[in-house]
Amino acid sequence: QSPYTSIHNVASEYSSMASFLVGNHWDSLVLLRNPVMKTTPLLVIHGRMDDVIPFSHGQQLYDEASCEHKHHEFPELSTHNEWELYLDVVLPLLKFIQLYRPGVVQQTRRKSVKTKAHRSPGGKGAPVVPPLVFPTPAGGDADAPCQSVG
Repeated sequence: QSPYTSIHNVASEYSSMASFLVGNHWDSLVLLRNPVMKTTPLLVIHGRMDDVIPFSHGQQLYDEASCEHKHHEFPELSTHNEWELYLDVVLPLLKFIQLYRPGVVQQTRRKSVKTKAHRSPGGKGAPVVPPLVFPTPAGGDADAPCQSVG
C-alpha cells in the first residue's frame, strides 16, 4: 500500500533541496517499465488522500507499468495511516490472488464476523464478512477458521 515511483521523487515532493541529497534508489518505475514484467500480474493499492506519499505516485505506477494484467484499488478516503484493513487491503488482495491462483483462497458460510468500517456513516452498515479458509495441509486442523498452506 502507498507505493512510490522512487525515493528520490518522494523526497522531491517535500523539498527541491532534498532531490540533491537523496539518490534515485529504488526506482519502481524502472522496474515496472521493464518488458520482463509484461507477464507479471500487478496490484497497486494507494489511498487517494495519502498525506505522506502523494496519490499521483500510485496512479503513475499503475499507468506506466508494462504488465498485461494490472489492477488497482484507490480507496477514496484512505490516507497513509488511516484505512479500512478489510475493505481497502484484504479484500482487493484476496480478489487479486483468486484471479491468478484460483483455489488458494475460499469463502465459507461459517459464522459471520462483523468489522467496523471507519467510513460508514454514523457507524452503521458495517459489512459482515465471512471468515477465510485456506486449504488445509495434510494433518492440519480442518476446524480452524483460518489456516496457512504449509
